[in-house]
This record gives sequence, C-alpha cells and structure tokens, in this order.
Amino acid sequence: NAEYMGLLNVVYKPRQGSHYQLMENKSEPIPLDSPGKAGSGTAKEEKKDEKPVFDPNVVPPGSELCAADLIALVDNYIDREKNDLKDLKAIEKYEGTEGVIKKIQGKPHEGLSEAEVLERRKWYDTNAKPKPVLRTIGQILCNVLEDPMLRILLGASIVTIIINEIVEEHERSTAWIDGVAIFFAVFVVCFVSTFNDYKKERQFLKLTEKAESEKIVKCLRRLPGSEAKKAEFVNIHIDDIVVGDIIQIETGKTIPGDGLILIGRGVLIDESTATGESEKLTKISYEESMADFLKKKRDHPEEEIKHKAFPSPILLSGTKIFTGEGTFIVIAVGSHSFMGRLEEDIQGEPEPTPLQDKLGDLADDIGKIGLYAAILTVLAMLLSFFISRGVDGGWGWSDIGLCFSYLVLGLTVLVVAIPEGLPLAVTIALAYSVMKMYDEQNFVKTLLACETMGEANNICTDKTGTLTTNVQTAIEGWFDFQQIHMGSVGKKFIEQVPKECTNKISEALSCNINMISPNATEIAYIKLLNEWGFDFNALRSQLMADNMPVTKFLFQSSRKRSATIVKKDGVDVMYTFGTAKVILDASNRILTKENVEEELTPDKKEKIIQYVDEVNKKSLRTLGIAYKVLKESEKGEDLKIVNKDGVHPVEENGLVLMAILGNKDPLRKGVEKAVIAMHKAGITVRMVTGDDIETAQAIARDCFILDDQMFPNGKAMTGQELSLIHI
Repeated sequence: NAEYMGLLNVVYKPRQGSHYQLMENKSEPIPLDSPGKAGSGTAKEEKKDEKPVFDPNVVPPGSELCAADLIALVDNYIDREKNDLKDLKAIEKYEGTEGVIKKIQGKPHEGLSEAEVLERRKWYDTNAKPKPVLRTIGQILCNVLEDPMLRILLGASIVTIIINEIVEEHERSTAWIDGVAIFFAVFVVCFVSTFNDYKKERQFLKLTEKAESEKIVKCLRRLPGSEAKKAEFVNIHIDDIVVGDIIQIETGKTIPGDGLILIGRGVLIDESTATGESEKLTKISYEESMADFLKKKRDHPEEEIKHKAFPSPILLSGTKIFTGEGTFIVIAVGSHSFMGRLEEDIQGEPEPTPLQDKLGDLADDIGKIGLYAAILTVLAMLLSFFISRGVDGGWGWSDIGLCFSYLVLGLTVLVVAIPEGLPLAVTIALAYSVMKMYDEQNFVKTLLACETMGEANNICTDKTGTLTTNVQTAIEGWFDFQQIHMGSVGKKFIEQVPKECTNKISEALSCNINMISPNATEIAYIKLLNEWGFDFNALRSQLMADNMPVTKFLFQSSRKRSATIVKKDGVDVMYTFGTAKVILDASNRILTKENVEEELTPDKKEKIIQYVDEVNKKSLRTLGIAYKVLKESEKGEDLKIVNKDGVHPVEENGLVLMAILGNKDPLRKGVEKAVIAMHKAGITVRMVTGDDIETAQAIARDCFILDDQMFPNGKAMTGQELSLIHI
C-alpha cells in the first residue's frame, strides 16, 4: 500500500470528448448470496430475443463480481443496523478488501490502462451523466400557460369578445377591443416569461458545463506509452473514472463514485447530503475496522454493538471529504452508484414557489368571489324581473332576450373581477430584477427565483476565502518573547532566531503540511520555508521515510491543530501547529534562544496571550508551533483515544512552544460596499468562524460587519455559538 501512496503527482489534462453516453437499464441489486457466474460474461437471468444492452447482473470475463454485486455491497452499508454490521460481513464474505480487488481485477499498484478503462465501461457502466435535454420554446410556453391565472384570463378574453359582439349591436366595430386587450396582456406575460426562461436555461447550462469541467480527481493510471506496471497519480475528470480506479482522498473533494477505503489517515466524511445528519463519520480500511471490532468483542463480549462505533470502509458517492488523506478503490459509478440511484428516485416536477402558490390562491379566491357576485347579480335581476312580470303581467317572447342580457351582465361581472394586469406587473417586475442581478454578477436561472432572494433577512458568512482573498502571507513572528516584524520579507525571522531553533520550527511546519492539496495557510508556510532557504520536499523526505509518518493527526475545525509523529534520532517526536491559544494552552515549556527548554510559568503565558491578542486585533491569523518528545506511556493505544473534539491525550499537554506566526489575509475587493448594502437593506450579517474569535472580530470590523454606531445588528461568532441560536 505504501508503494502507490508515494507515487509522484503529475498534471494530466482530461481528454476532450471522453464522456460516454449512459446506457439505460434500471435493474435492482441482487442479494449477496446469489453471485453471478464468474467469467462467463452472460446474464444471470438471460432472456431470449433481447438486444444486448448493459446489464448490471452480467459478470465480466475474468472477474467474479458484477455491478449488481457491488451495488449490494454498498446497500449493506446503507442498511447497517445496531448489532448487525452488514457491510463488514459482506466484505468478509469476499475475503476482505484484497478479495474484492481481486474479484474485480483491480490493480492497486499498477493502475488501469486506457484499454482496460474502455473495457470496464462496457461491463460496469460509465460515470458520465447524460446531458440534460433543453426544453423547446413551445414546451416552455406550455409550461407558462399552466398558470391558472393566465388560463382564466384567456377564457375571459374569449368570453368578453363573444359577449360584446352579441350585446353591443350598434358598436360591433369596436366591441372586440376589450377582449383583445386582455389577450394582449396574456401574450406579453407569456412572451416575457418564455423568452427569459429560454435564455436563462441555455446560459445556466453553459455555467453548469463550466463547473462540471472543473471536477477533477487524482487517479492512479497507466498512461499511454508508459512502461509496464508503472503508474502515476494523474488529474482526470470525474466522468472518466471507472470501477477499479484508485482515487486519492483530498480534503474538500466530493466522492465521485462509491468506493472502498484502502488507506485512510484521519478521514472524516460529511454524509449530510445522503442522510441529512451533520455528524462527520470516520472512515478506515476494512482491516482496521475488523481489528477494532474483534478487539471490542473480545474485551467486552456483552456490550451492545453500535453501528457508528465501528467506522466503515464504504464511501458513498456525492458525500464530501471533510478532512483526511489516503486512497480508495471505486466499486460503483454512474446510475448504479448511490448518488446516481438517488438522483433517479427524486426526479420529478419542481414544486411551485411561494409566489406561485400565492398567485394561484389569489386566482382561485378572485374566481370564487367573482362567480358568487355574478350568480347573486343574475339571481337578483331575475327575481326583480319575475316579480315585476307577476305584478304587471304581459309576458312575451321579447322577455327571453331580456333574461339573456341578465346572464351576459353576470358574465361581465365575473370577467371584470379578474385583474388582468396583475400577472403582467409581476412578470415585468421579476424580469427587471433578473437583469439588475445579472448586472451585479448574480446569475438567476428562472424569473421566480428572485422572490426567494428577496425574502432573505439573515446572511451567515465564513471568513477565510469568502470575505478574504485566501492568499495568506506570514508577516509577524514571535520567538522567546521577541516580536519579529517580517512584513513581506520572511528572512527577517531567521536573522533573529538561532539556526538550531529555526531547523526545529521548519521541521514542524514541513511534516504537517498536506503535500497533496495544501490550503492557503500551508502554501504561505511553504513560501516562508523557501525564503528561509529550506527545501520543503527534501526536509519532509528526511523526516517521513517513504512519505509515511508514524502517526498523523490532521487539522480539523473542531481540533484547531495538526500533529505528526515522526522518528528522529531513535525517539518519537510529535510536531504540531494550530491556533496560537490552543497550542499555548497545551504547552508547559518554551524553546529559548540557547536551544534549551524552559518552564512556561503563568506570568510568561499571560504575556504571550497579550501578544496574541494584539496581533489578532490587527486582523492577523495567529498559529503556534510546538513539539513534544513522547514517553513510552504515550504511545500505542493512547494514540487511538480522542475527546469530543477529536483531540488525542498526547496533544493536550506537555508541549514545548517554539514560535508563533501571524498571517495576513487581505479582504476581497468590494466586500465593504456589499456588507454596507446588506445592512442598509435591513439584513443581519453574521461572520461565523472556526478560528480565533478575536481575529474574526477584527476582520468583521474591517469590512463593517461589526460597527456599534452605524450597524449594531452585525455579529461575529464561532460555529458552536451559531448552532446554539435560533434565527
């Protein structure tokens, strides 16, 4: 496993035109107890006189598992229950992860060749989504005319023309005008709505295609022309992945297809898109999960098994990688993956918007009131007519025409009651809103989406990358109670810090940086190391043989720190960096200029806190850097224990504080104007952060989220505080 984790990453652009059409076949997954005939390439329930189409029940030649078997494997995880870890049992049935890989002819060390990729698409389906079919103008027009208000108005225009032509005997040349005017109003509404929807659908498709083209993952592939059994992790589009591909786990990425963890370090998955639960789930390999399970059963045989207590190796497509490193093998793609099947199940007509509901209710109410008024009017006039004829007498054939005129008058009351200008006014207002929002670089796919935007009265925004540019630079430093103002010149730090101490600080930074997909903070520290004259890759390689550390605890917003344990001079050393106050709380010593450890007294700690607060008030993000030589009692099982925030006991105390760095992340252009506009519109703006609250408050003041005099409703809070309030 270590062999392919250390392979080089290269930039490989996805092939143009490499998306394949999805073959249609909706088959239910089969039970695990009825595997297909291995290597036959024939369907499990073959039917005569049918065209050969993709069938998930067909076992590819040379393999032992078909697509339906792999779908059932994923379904066992979805159906996992208390005291019944179905997914682990299913993987065990196939002789573990290695057995699954063997049965689908996976190549975790070699990667798939181009020919093998094409062959797997034939047997296991493609991951490319079918292109959406755009509606024609006629279809959009028919959809617009489904509005009950417009249908009533069309009927009213026809009735008005007929009635006026009958009643207005002397002015028939102009009697049609009222009815045609109503029809023209309906025509304008339909034209504006149809034109905007037609145009926006096509613009939205272009934006969607652009967004889809950026969905890239790192996949182990044997490139054309490469030597046999030589593979590299390359960047490919998610549409090009197939069953058997080895994918690298990267923080923030979405899982492109159902998978099985091969190697996982600190992998947390956000499955809220699948389950609606915000809790992040740990993912480890099958072997690790089974080892934990067997140990728990051996040590506590009577204790109830809770399915969440034992992490699963199964990854669901469409879920997001919250944090972690490692690799997984793809076992289901396209319409047979979890997300593909879910999308097919939820397809249907969109629900009406609140404004559509209100206009529909208004049309119904107006229609009812107009109908009641028309009926009462006709009844009242007929009653008056019959009373007068009963008293005076004199019935005649001319009275039939008079009674008909009463009926026409009732229909006129019904037509007049309908506000033909309302749909036109609403449509024009929404169309104007769309154009204004487009000018402000806010794209709206449909007209009625504007009403949703207009109802917003609270906005919660992140800090890094949303209000700021997410381009960080280390401009402040602290070492042994000495403040170092680096500005844009990182060398000023090493000029005032002894080389032996700088070496330790550099080692702590290098082994905690994610080399696969570094974030903005890590990129800033890579630049800083280069300015200090260190080769980041060489330094990292010295500390982490074969890129595999002894143990690594990745950064999470709840942990607010990252830590790596490496072997150095025969002992286990833990290097860590994270939010300055968090690292400071866990430290009981500091590193001095003489390269010796000195006790960190409460008075000294208070001075450092004052320095951190001053830097935070300058809108800088402060991070502390520390190390710890582990004792024998802190190794082994102790490294598997975590508290509610995911922090290990070894990280909570006994650290030696080496330095503090302050990073500057400037505000994005136009943020201040946007925030002021929100305040003036009566919208409450909240900054929510997972970092130090003082830094968040300082940036909030810079962009006017916090301004006690002008905008007292602005807030800056942590994610935990937000979860406790009801907006």
